[in-house]
Amino acid sequence: MEPIMEDEELSDVLQFTSEDIKSEVDFWNTAVYGYILGANPPWEMVEDYVYKIWDQYDVDRVSFMENGIFLVRLKTLAQKDNLLNSGPYLFENIPIILRPWSKDVDLIKEKVDKVPVWVKLYGIPIKFWGDFLPSIAGLVGKFVRKDLATQDKTRLSFARVMVELTIDQVLKEKVRFLDEGGQVVDVRVEYEWKPMSCSICKGLGHGSQHCRKAKPKPKPGQPKMKPQKEWWPV
Repeated sequence: MEPIMEDEELSDVLQFTSEDIKSEVDFWNTAVYGYILGANPPWEMVEDYVYKIWDQYDVDRVSFMENGIFLVRLKTLAQKDNLLNSGPYLFENIPIILRPWSKDVDLIKEKVDKVPVWVKLYGIPIKFWGDFLPSIAGLVGKFVRKDLATQDKTRLSFARVMVELTIDQVLKEKVRFLDEGGQVVDVRVEYEWKPMSCSICKGLGHGSQHCRKAKPKPKPGQPKMKPQKEWWPV
């Protein structure tokens, strides 16, 4: 809508009241909106994820916008709160940014500086599993939770934990701690997704050297190839 100039006749300007939009606001009040950080996969993939992973929250419908933002309408406000409080969520190990919808919200992709990431920790002696893992994971980032196999101690080849990382922090490939005898224990860290940024596409999770939007330099005499259509990264 064009801005109203001071000399315009206000009686000629269309205006809606809160009562006019009440039914539409009531309809979307049980919705959340979100996007997949640094990626814009096909709608069908996102819709399939929502109905499979969030089925227990009584999903009513999934709607999409052109900028990669999707809206998920739940059937009740209680289920909306349950969904928001049960995160964080990942799509193929890429963080999903999820927010509650309200009538005054501006549906844009906000700047994100912290993301949840699953990491695997190798080399932790069994005696340090259990209550010690959050402290060890804290050497990598802010501890969030363990996966089920780590929690139940049914897979002991590595510990899989979710940690919160900042976008610009240095990612440690190894952390160390001292055991009860003062001996150094080295723990190798493997990231399932890395929150690095790309200078070419401005996406997250890869560097410019691996960006699919980077134009490769053809070798002398080599014909130019048409780039294949990819959904990630944006």
